[in-house]
Amino acid sequence: MANRSLVAVPSVCSPSFQIVVLSGTVHGVIVSGVTSTGESLCSFDLAVFDDNGRCLVPLTWRNVETPLFAAGDSLLVRGRVVKRFHRAGATTVARTSVEVDEVIESPKPAAIRRLVARSVEHVSPERPRAPRRT
Repeated sequence: MANRSLVAVPSVCSPSFQIVVLSGTVHGVIVSGVTSTGESLCSFDLAVFDDNGRCLVPLTWRNVETPLFAAGDSLLVRGRVVKRFHRAGATTVARTSVEVDEVIESPKPAAIRRLVARSVEHVSPERPRAPRRT
């Protein structure tokens, strides 16, 4: 991904309803790159474990050149779901990932509670829609 140009696509849903909180370990290498607009970006996978095993979640983090954590480090991440499109040869490929807003390394229970509380503060009720005419 370091040499691919990324194009951000505006989300259809309100960002306040796309809040994701993940806890897991960094999996694989962290790749740094630059978007087509010149913004620094790093991407990596977070291994999230549940009763069914491991799930790898792709993460992207804007305005960060190289984070201080590495593979195997435990993280707590707050972000939002985004869909990006990039060129792969002659075709365009879509990739869904979580865009990181906040990271806590080696989270303790108190830090987890604070992050979840901040996440809840970002949720706002949806605006009422006008009734449909029939």
